[in-house]
Amino acid sequence: MVQVVVVVVVVAVVLLALVLIGIIPLSTNGNGTTAAGQSSSDALPTANAFASGISGGPWYPSEVAGIDLTTSYSNTTTPTPPSGCTVQSFSGISVPAFDGNYSNGKLATWAVVYTNAGGTAELLVLVQNGQAKEVELIGGATCSLSATRLPGTFVNSADAAAAALTSSNVSSFVRNHTSASAEFVLLPPGELGSRFSFAWIIGYSTCDLENPSAGPSQGSLAYALVNATTGALTASAYEAAQNCTHPLSVGPSSTPIGSAFAAGNPIISTCAAGSTFVANGCTAGDFTYTVMIEASAVTYGSVLFEVRTSTGNIYTLSGPGGFSVVGITGTVEASYAVGSSSLLVMMTGFTYFGSGVSPSTPLTNLDTIVIDMGTVNPVGTGLTFTVLGTGSYSGSTEPLTLP
Repeated sequence: MVQVVVVVVVVAVVLLALVLIGIIPLSTNGNGTTAAGQSSSDALPTANAFASGISGGPWYPSEVAGIDLTTSYSNTTTPTPPSGCTVQSFSGISVPAFDGNYSNGKLATWAVVYTNAGGTAELLVLVQNGQAKEVELIGGATCSLSATRLPGTFVNSADAAAAALTSSNVSSFVRNHTSASAEFVLLPPGELGSRFSFAWIIGYSTCDLENPSAGPSQGSLAYALVNATTGALTASAYEAAQNCTHPLSVGPSSTPIGSAFAAGNPIISTCAAGSTFVANGCTAGDFTYTVMIEASAVTYGSVLFEVRTSTGNIYTLSGPGGFSVVGITGTVEASYAVGSSSLLVMMTGFTYFGSGVSPSTPLTNLDTIVIDMGTVNPVGTGLTFTVLGTGSYSGSTEPLTLP
C-alpha cells in the first residue's frame, strides 16, 4: 500500500545526497576510474574503524550517503563551514565513475558524517574500494552542530535496494536504463517527521548530477522511500521525462501521485440485478472489484486507472466494463467505459461526470472506485490495480493486488 509522504523533502534529498551531508557543491568534473561497489554494511565498519583513530572523538555516525556516478567528479575547493565553526582539515574529494550494477545497493563511494558527543565537531569520512579517508573535519570553541545519531541497527543498502525493486516504478526504470547514476541516503530519525522516522531514500537518474547544465537537458528519474527499520517500501515514483536542469523536480509539479493518493481493501463481487454502467457503475451480473480510497489530496482530473496482469500487461476485457467512482450515497460521480476486447485502462480522463462533478472536484475518501471486469471471473488470476498521475501529478502508485 502506498503511504502519503512529505514529497518536497524526499525529492530534495534524493538528488543532492552529497550536498545534504555537507560534502561540497557538485560543480567540477574530473578524471577517475571505475571503483568497486560496496553495500552500507560493508563500508560502515571500515569508516567506523578509521574514525576511531581520529582525535576529537568518540565519533558517532549521524548521516550516511552512497553514490554511483556515470562520469567522474572531483573538487578541491574548501567548503564554507557553519557559523561559529572552522574547517580544521580538508583533503578534497574525488568520485570515480561507476559502470556496474547501480540498483543492487552496492555503491562505489560512501560518505559517513560523524559528530562528537557534545556536537561541537563533525568528521566526514569517505570509503572507496574498501579504503577510508578523512575528507573534512570542522569544529571550534563556538561550533554547535546537530548531535543526531543513527540507531545501532538498520536495514542495509542492499536489502533496501531489493525492497525498492519490488516497486514497478523503480523496476521499470532499471529495466529501461542499463546505466544511471544512483544515490542512497540514510535519513536519521526525525528527518521526515514522526511518520517516517528512519528511512532510506534511493534515487536513480540519467541526468548529469555533478553538472546539470552541461549534461543532457532531459533524462529519467526514479526514487523509492524504504523504512530503514522494517525494510518495507513506503513510496516510489518514476518520471520518464525529467528536466535535467532542475534536478529537484519530479514531474511538472514535483508531486508524484503516490504522495497524494492511496487505495486499498479491494473486494470482489458481482453487480446487482437491474444495474447499468451509467446509473450504478457496473452492468448487472458482471464481476466487479470495489476499491476503497484510503487517502486523497487530488481531484478527479488528477488520476487515471489501469488493471494489469501478473506478467505486467494491461488486462483485456472479454466484454464491456470500465471504471467508476461512486459517492457515499451510491451515485456515480464519474466513469470511464471500456468496450469488449479492449484494454482495461483509462487512456484519457473520465468521460462522464455526474451532477456537480468536474475534473476540478476533489476526489475524497468518502468515494469508492468500482471496476467492472465484465463477464469473466477474474478471481485468483494475479491482477493488480494501479493509479497513474496526470495533470499536475506524475508517476504511479504501487500496484494493488486484486483478490
